[in-house]
Amino acid sequence: MPSLHELKEKWFIDVGLEDQFPPQTRFQGSLVNDHTDGNHLEPLIDGADMMADFHDQLEAMINSEDPGQWTLFISAMNIQPVKLKGANHPAKDAMTKILDAAEAGVKVYYLGSGHLGADQVSARLAKKLMAFGSEGTGDKRFPPYAGQHQKFTVAKGPNNEWTAVLGSGDFFVGNWDTQKHLEEDPDRHGPPMHNVWVKVKGPANHDIALSFAERWNDSETSDRTSPPITSTIPTDFADEPLPKVGTHSVQV
Repeated sequence: MPSLHELKEKWFIDVGLEDQFPPQTRFQGSLVNDHTDGNHLEPLIDGADMMADFHDQLEAMINSEDPGQWTLFISAMNIQPVKLKGANHPAKDAMTKILDAAEAGVKVYYLGSGHLGADQVSARLAKKLMAFGSEGTGDKRFPPYAGQHQKFTVAKGPNNEWTAVLGSGDFFVGNWDTQKHLEEDPDRHGPPMHNVWVKVKGPANHDIALSFAERWNDSETSDRTSPPITSTIPTDFADEPLPKVGTHSVQV
């Protein structure tokens, strides 16, 4: 069996290499680490598991002693009103549940895609979040015919509590499915769909949050966000490393 060092040598990108295509260096001033050790990763297989996990996470924030101590970063191509526990379950849809969290006092930062077909939906959700003191935008900082395609959430809570979830699919109605992938499922909105996400605990959470904050704070192209981004996200949370909680190494 290969050692962890050998696996990192094989799979991790050398972010110090110049003149590569596609580029693999960090942009100047980035605080994101080359990689971190000591993380714990848990796979979330298929949309039903991931979306139920997100629902329960939001519930915990909303019902916590002080929801205002929580910050939630959401990066997505788009968010649709997909019922988080299935089409026929009374649990709320993704958009409504996120707005419930913002209304309760959770500080939500939302980066949706501003490409044609998603721009109006992203902007509408952003404006609704802003009405509750949170922030959001439709991000158009990419080449023509592209989109904001980073898909993850990061939650920061009291007592330096961090959790991130990264994956292959958005909160789209077509991404909800169980691992059974039944031919007919009344809780599913469309045909069977397979996706994989991963929940991350440990030092890598700072790198994931930094990748969000540094994109949010990029003032050079701020004229390509709608609604406009007028704030910055402090990145001093990265000054104190998170404790190691497992054996997994992660590169963001």
